[in-house]
Amino acid sequence: SSFTKIFGKSVTIDGVEYNIKQMSWDTRADKAGKDTLSCFIVDMGSKLEIKPGYWKEPKKETAAKRESGFAPAVKFLGLPKEEAKQAIETLEESKTSSYELNNKVREKMFWRIMEERAKNPMDAEDIDRYLKKYGISDGYRDEPDGDGKRIYKLFTGKDYTGDLVAVKKLPWEGIFSLMLAMRLEPYQLPDIGDLTKEKNNFILEWAGIPLEKVSQMYQEEIRALLPKPKGTEKRDASAGKKKAAKR
Repeated sequence: SSFTKIFGKSVTIDGVEYNIKQMSWDTRADKAGKDTLSCFIVDMGSKLEIKPGYWKEPKKETAAKRESGFAPAVKFLGLPKEEAKQAIETLEESKTSSYELNNKVREKMFWRIMEERAKNPMDAEDIDRYLKKYGISDGYRDEPDGDGKRIYKLFTGKDYTGDLVAVKKLPWEGIFSLMLAMRLEPYQLPDIGDLTKEKNNFILEWAGIPLEKVSQMYQEEIRALLPKPKGTEKRDASAGKKKAAKR
């Protein structure tokens, strides 16, 4: 809006000069103190309000203290210090955000877990798991979406059809395992930085995959998504040419 264009400037009202600053969570002060200054707060809510308040300088963070959003993913790989630093720099230069990286890893992990779990789809405990988590709710979809149909095929070996012939052929435990699997979503998996800290994650417990193997799978997916450092593409291409020449 036009109002935001005046941030960083000053105005004079009745002979008094006022600096115009944008207030954020680390500049607002609830009460007067030795580090605060009096100010007027302009609230652009449902109606324009100007009220007295307190303001403080934000804390200045040094580059050394500020941690990259990619740090948890790179730390999880256990890379040597220099390699980790280079990996973070490469990620920060890429078009992928740390949020996108985390979601891509969880998406890849989700389908790997589904494929692993579908190898042994019959689990009598899934009846109790389903009823304990969802009761007798009829769900929230009239028909499975694309991901639901993909899970359906993994667990039944057949494409989804409206008459559910493949489901009718399953034993009770198989039906509940399928219904439970179709309710799960990638976002329910732990974030990269929380994998070793989070306990009792429902999907990981349901899948029955040891944490050590899950950690290895996470690492594989992170490495696959790491962009190559600058210059390595040329080295890889020249190495390929040398191998071809030797042949």
